[in-house]
Amino acid sequence: MATYSEVLALSIPRPTPDIQPFRTILLQIAALTALALGQPLLQLVKENPEFLSVHRSQGWDIVIFTAVLLLVVPAILAAVVAIVGKIGRRAGMLVQAAVLGGLLALTVLPILDRLPAIGGWLTLAAGAAIGLAFALGFVRSSFIRQNLAILALVVPIFMALFLGAAPIRGILLPPEAPAPMPGLQVEDPVVLIIFDELPTSSLMGPDGELDCQLFPAFCRLAEHSTWYRNATSISGATLRSVPAIMSGKLPQWRESPTLADHPENIFTLLAATHDISAMEVQTSLCPEDLARNHLPGLADRLELLLVDLFVLYQHIVVPEHWRIDLPPVADKWGNFLGTSEKGGVDNGSKRYANLAAFLSSIDAGDRPPLIVAHTLLPHSPFQFLPDGRYYNRKRAIPSNPDGTWRDDSEVIAHSYRRHLLQLVAVDHQLGRLLDRLEELDLFDAAAVVVTADHGISFKPGLHRRQYRPGNEADLMFAPLFIKAPGQTSGAIDDRFVQSLDIMPTLASALGIELPWECAGVDLLSEPVDRQDLLFMDQDARQERQFGIEIRRDLDANVAWKHALFGTQGGPERLFTAYDPGGVLGRAVADLPVAPHPTFRGGIREFEKLDAVDLDSRFVPAEINGMVEGYSGDERLVLALAVNGTIVGASRTYLDRPRAGVRRWQITVSPDVFRDGANEAELFLVDKAAPGTQLLRVPMVTPLSGEATLLGTNLGGTNAERVIESGLFGSHDWGDHVVRWTDGKGRWTIPIRPDEVPRLLELGIVSSGPPGAELTVNVNGSPLLKLVLPSGDWETSLPLDNADIGGDLTVELESTVFVPAKVNPESNDRRKLGVAVRKLVVR
Repeated sequence: MATYSEVLALSIPRPTPDIQPFRTILLQIAALTALALGQPLLQLVKENPEFLSVHRSQGWDIVIFTAVLLLVVPAILAAVVAIVGKIGRRAGMLVQAAVLGGLLALTVLPILDRLPAIGGWLTLAAGAAIGLAFALGFVRSSFIRQNLAILALVVPIFMALFLGAAPIRGILLPPEAPAPMPGLQVEDPVVLIIFDELPTSSLMGPDGELDCQLFPAFCRLAEHSTWYRNATSISGATLRSVPAIMSGKLPQWRESPTLADHPENIFTLLAATHDISAMEVQTSLCPEDLARNHLPGLADRLELLLVDLFVLYQHIVVPEHWRIDLPPVADKWGNFLGTSEKGGVDNGSKRYANLAAFLSSIDAGDRPPLIVAHTLLPHSPFQFLPDGRYYNRKRAIPSNPDGTWRDDSEVIAHSYRRHLLQLVAVDHQLGRLLDRLEELDLFDAAAVVVTADHGISFKPGLHRRQYRPGNEADLMFAPLFIKAPGQTSGAIDDRFVQSLDIMPTLASALGIELPWECAGVDLLSEPVDRQDLLFMDQDARQERQFGIEIRRDLDANVAWKHALFGTQGGPERLFTAYDPGGVLGRAVADLPVAPHPTFRGGIREFEKLDAVDLDSRFVPAEINGMVEGYSGDERLVLALAVNGTIVGASRTYLDRPRAGVRRWQITVSPDVFRDGANEAELFLVDKAAPGTQLLRVPMVTPLSGEATLLGTNLGGTNAERVIESGLFGSHDWGDHVVRWTDGKGRWTIPIRPDEVPRLLELGIVSSGPPGAELTVNVNGSPLLKLVLPSGDWETSLPLDNADIGGDLTVELESTVFVPAKVNPESNDRRKLGVAVRKLVVR
């Protein structure tokens, strides 16, 4: 079959037309580059200005990346064509036609992908055919060659439409800060700290007061401020709620969290009287020339911006058939690859250090300071211990891919424990802030506001952040502490107040009147008798009203917290609250221990326990793994020993009753480790035995259940040479990494003569609609054929009778389905077989 280039080469007429002037080549390529690359990306950014805000983009950033898309890229392509044309006219024409045909194919792919009748490979084939047809027309038609350059008029049109759009224009030409109020005189320091994803219930003790044993800094603040115990946020979206806090105005649809759309805010109000220190991680409300806000350099900002634009472009042009294999972009506004620490978009691992650095930079100057910080803490991922060291760099919280919690109380309880541990670390940073203010002799005279943008829900089956009936109290109730200048005694105010009230109350505490209209009220002087609480969806398109009776849900959350972790003791109780049979803290040598006859287990990433460095910022305090060999429905109770002492306990997950594999996870105190190698043992706790017997679970290394079909543990030491076919890319499925087959997934695994496998272990998490059939073939012979049960399924198949030579070929042949045809809400038009989470040979 002739290739694309060969078809073009055969189509170029002889004699070959003269090579076109560089200017003409540039205009022709620029025209199609604008259609294929510039227009979709510029339109996406224009409709979502939050993308620029999160990337800390300034006017020059926008000008440069617009020029890159519309001018630099076509100039590079045109230069390549011109250089090749100098070598040979025919080659130059071939390259130019291929470039133009490819650009047109990229232009039509998003359109074709939206057509209901085609998808996947058919979309690509149609796009390629259209591109090839255009390329053939270009080389054979002088009319196309002569007139294509005229289409380059779209370049200045696209550029003008983008740069002239209101949200973009506001960044290019930021409005001047409102003129200072005549006679405005404020000499009090002002501090506004906004935490992220912090529900009020997490801070509360069993009596409705603050939990001072866990959070002494919050209690210290409460001793000098007014705690508005029933405060609620206005929105569950950070990019809506934070501007509302800083301005007192209702969020509006299509507003960006920038100075252009929020010129009246706390920064512009006090700019004339205060020295500003700002830490904005997802908003840009502070004029850049007014603040010491550590803006990243232009090169760093542009690098991350262009990388993220490339990821977004893949989501635009890649057919939906394969889009699930791309880096996800739905839950965040930048750093989609999750690796960059540049450009001002936090990748998660430095959140604690960044906040600490900001607090250390606070200083007293000639004018009173205005200190404003919004930090992505205690926001997930949950990875920090109370002392600020981290135990988890990559692993997200174990919820479903759509952001909802699985219906398993043990998983949720463990995640909530990790949230509370991270919140203790936040409390430590709050204490550092208070220390710094007192050290600079600012605290007594300062107006201090500490709040959060919204909460987070820990409810089985409900979404963590998006409103669902039943989680509204979790998302809405967010802490609010306001200390007026000179206030020395604490108070509790149980009125139902909202985050919109912060700015008018702060202005009143400073003795000034806001020069703009607010949706909130002054809590210091105005009566508040709210019976309905306003809450906006994440996209701010829908306003919801909730009655104050949802306060009962807050009390229920507090009761649940203390049922899990008790009411006495500091952070240590979060590690030791679950103590089956009273075994925690006891030496294994002092307990009755027997081997378990059938179970086996393993530890995920066990190698981290072999090289602990207690002086580093990382401690492997979250230990998790599996237990195999159990097929019942009962929840197993496990205990973990480190260096001979029982340090933690956990119940196994119950969400996969057919799998024969039970997951467990235990977060332990960093104090249990020693430098260097640490020994870990796993036990089943048999409380029915006299004296609570421990049954030692033999450890398997490597842990077979962690085979992710990415090479890890697959085929033992030869995993890197596994040949795969009939598989889509990997993606997260709860705690697992899975890969869908296309109905005939195949793995060819090289086998060493001295390591002939005897067992094939297979795990399937989904097979689409009920009734799917699966045939497992090994080296061409059927080993198993069955109708798969719904949900998770696992089996172990002996290979004793399989004909194994130099390679082992495992083939999963199954019924196929198209998600879009069985689920009206799905746009996935791939042909899928089964979702494989485990394939291990032993």
